[in-house]
Amino acid sequence: LHGLKENVITGHLIPAGRGLNSDEQENELLSGFSVEGTMKDVSDSYVEEHDRAIQAIHDKIERQNKD
Repeated sequence: LHGLKENVITGHLIPAGRGLNSDEQENELLSGFSVEGTMKDVSDSYVEEHDRAIQAIHDKIERQNKD
């Protein structure tokens, strides 16, 4: 079973994450992290998806105009 509700009802272990990280693991995760970099990656990904959707619409319109 994959969901929380199913596991609680049937008495199985509850999927509750990976536990706590040690200080060394936490420092390693945070050492290369920057909010600006993460936001830029998210923004670039969104713009790329948006551009693909717009291009698909333009392509569809072109195909319809050719017919």
